[in-house]
Amino acid sequence: MIRLFCRAVGSLLMMCAAAGFAAEETGPGAASADYAALAKQTLQVGPGVTLAGALLPDAVRHLAATGALVLDLRGASEGADTEARAMALAGVDYVHLPQTAAPPAPADVAFLRDLLAVNNHRGVVIHCASGNRAALLWGAYRLDQGAALPDVLEQVRPIATKQATRQGIATYAASRQAPAGNGGSADQGHRP
Repeated sequence: MIRLFCRAVGSLLMMCAAAGFAAEETGPGAASADYAALAKQTLQVGPGVTLAGALLPDAVRHLAATGALVLDLRGASEGADTEARAMALAGVDYVHLPQTAAPPAPADVAFLRDLLAVNNHRGVVIHCASGNRAALLWGAYRLDQGAALPDVLEQVRPIATKQATRQGIATYAASRQAPAGNGGSADQGHRP
């Protein structure tokens, strides 16, 4: 299914190039679109990856124009269902991965890792209501990628406005280093 999608996208890009249209590259390793106007709180944390709080009304149009993928961490009671419908109508790829203020599950961090790997050719906007859960999930991801805790905390400082968020990142880091009950090390979020 993914190969078929990639072939279709590749064919479309070649047709656009032949017609003289320039494709805007927005993913990691490419020139990034400007996502600062999507929300009151945004933080670009890598090429093509932006953390954000609640999206502004014009964000859907901007996301559709740039071809970005949206990862919404809010619950249904926070408006995620309404946003999902709006994104679908605008043709924006949208993924819902509800998170709480607790450190994310290793499976959710692995999901983010895989999502970023598959979408490395375009922008990815990870958002919640304030940006704190986005910072928490991103921080856990960066820790799993081998980043040091102080570096992660410094990177997300502008959007991780709650002490509980920063503490959640530190708790996730500690849980990765804690010995497991069988004498081995804890699951560090990596899969072979």
